[in-house]
Amino acid sequence: MDRFNVPPPPQNSAEQNLFDSLQAEVEKIKAEHSEAFEHDLKFRIPYLRNKYPDADDYKLFHLLTNTVPPSQCDHVDFSGKDSVEQLIKIWRVRAKIKTICKSDPAFRITEAARRGKELIERHPDAHWYIYFQELISSSPPERCDKWDFDGEDSVESWLDQKIKELAQRQVQVKE
Repeated sequence: MDRFNVPPPPQNSAEQNLFDSLQAEVEKIKAEHSEAFEHDLKFRIPYLRNKYPDADDYKLFHLLTNTVPPSQCDHVDFSGKDSVEQLIKIWRVRAKIKTICKSDPAFRITEAARRGKELIERHPDAHWYIYFQELISSSPPERCDKWDFDGEDSVESWLDQKIKELAQRQVQVKE
């Protein structure tokens, strides 16, 4: 069985929608960045099993372990930084950064550094945002409890815009 095949979704429609969307994310990340994905799982699964002896009672945990959840799980996802849903979103942000870096190897020391400086000027607490830490290639502090900025300061939206700009440049070069 392929290591990344995701178990079938649970019966509850809200949970099924969550499983479906996360399964699509996992498949996309697996296709583009399987080595980094596998490396992170090697550490994440034992960490969660150690911290949560009942980890198998969390439905989304089974997305990471490639196992089918029991028909009756007590929980859907872990909370805070241990959330499987948030972990997949972090993988998505990392994948976007890697996509940009493939086309623009200097991205981290040019545009990402400039954007980081702008965000720090507007948000003195920027270092508490996990996506900000991913952007500047830093490990988040242990107590990091925020994910992304809202509105025009959203790191993920900014990365999406950069990917669109790169795609437009590539089209112009081909013409």
